[in-house]
Amino acid sequence: MPCNTRPLQEVAAAGLLRDGIDVSALRREMDTSFRRTMLDWASGELPTEALQRSIGLTSVLTLRGAASAQGLALLDALLLRLQPGAFF
Repeated sequence: MPCNTRPLQEVAAAGLLRDGIDVSALRREMDTSFRRTMLDWASGELPTEALQRSIGLTSVLTLRGAASAQGLALLDALLLRLQPGAFF
């Protein structure tokens, strides 16, 4: 089943991704990161209380590689909030 890329297409249309980014490939990488994090949690390597922060952190870090300058500013603010010791 193909991944739903509509949210990323909307982000790209808003100018938050660099030109030429393949949103399908980006979505697959984000899905891979999510699944890897869930596997760590299911196997007991990631405590439940760290799950939300870990998923958010991997998503932000993946998106930073594809973000435009405008997108980076938004992601960097999220990144600061997701660091260990930061509060939501």
